[in-house]
Amino acid sequence: MTFVIGIDVGGTHLRAALVDRKGMVSCSRKTLVGSNRGPEEIVSLVGKQISSIEKEAGTMAQAVGVGLPGIVSEAKGIVYASPHYPEWKNVDFQQRLEQKLNRPVVIDNDANMIALGEHWLGSAREWGDFLMMTLGTGIGGAIVINSAVYRGIQGFAGEFGHMVLSPEGPECACGSRGCFETFVSATALNRMVREAVADAEIPGSMDLVSLLEEDPSILSGRLVDEAKKGNEAAGGILKQMGYYLGIGLGSLFNVTGINRVVLGGGLIFSADFWLPTAREELKRRTYAETDSHAELRLSQLGDSAGILGAATNAFSKASSRA
Repeated sequence: MTFVIGIDVGGTHLRAALVDRKGMVSCSRKTLVGSNRGPEEIVSLVGKQISSIEKEAGTMAQAVGVGLPGIVSEAKGIVYASPHYPEWKNVDFQQRLEQKLNRPVVIDNDANMIALGEHWLGSAREWGDFLMMTLGTGIGGAIVINSAVYRGIQGFAGEFGHMVLSPEGPECACGSRGCFETFVSATALNRMVREAVADAEIPGSMDLVSLLEEDPSILSGRLVDEAKKGNEAAGGILKQMGYYLGIGLGSLFNVTGINRVVLGGGLIFSADFWLPTAREELKRRTYAETDSHAELRLSQLGDSAGILGAATNAFSKASSRA
């Protein structure tokens, strides 16, 4: 195969691009998913993006790799559930897309694909064992052992975002309460802004009123702007996110024995405000020996990580199916 198309379907955006075997990305596309989130609407949107890419490139991709949020079986090509796509229940997405495109399609969890991308060409190139965590609308997670994604018995390992930190905490999109992503995500930041505004005694909290209706995907940027101005409420919210991130990472390091993590997703540009707090809390939550070897790296690939991971998955899996 000369070219494949890698697609990253997130909670807010859909990204796609043409990729060659060396990882060269071209004809990139990024579009808002919007409110129409049914399986057929997403199949149609993916089809439109592929047509646009191939028209610009003047070539046809041999296969398509897709990363999707939620409980995804790569082996069966089924999306069993997705908190950000509530209509999706036992959706045979791979088959539907293959019928539309008339070529091989490989699907997998989006965080798994981001992990493969970072391992191929990003921050985890020399790591055989590591954790991948994406911080965006929610939290995505992946476990890589011996340079391969670890999927667990049913294929769903790595759902870090739904590890419970507080059983009576905020309600999560998955139906549980107090999940990791209710404290560490763009959605969590939105909630914390509302709480800060409700508590008018926090210095600078009333300056955040205009942020209440912000799109969660850009809210963190506004918080950073406020924090840089010295707004205590904004800075405190970002540090609070770092506090919970450190708690969650400490648990993951202790349980898995893997103390290397790549942090990606839309929130990492604000890492200067929450990463130091996360490191401090991680140190308090792990053994000294574990902490002494801990490595936290930010994604090098940004938006391209999921696309590249989906592409390398398409190269390897589609070839084996041919």
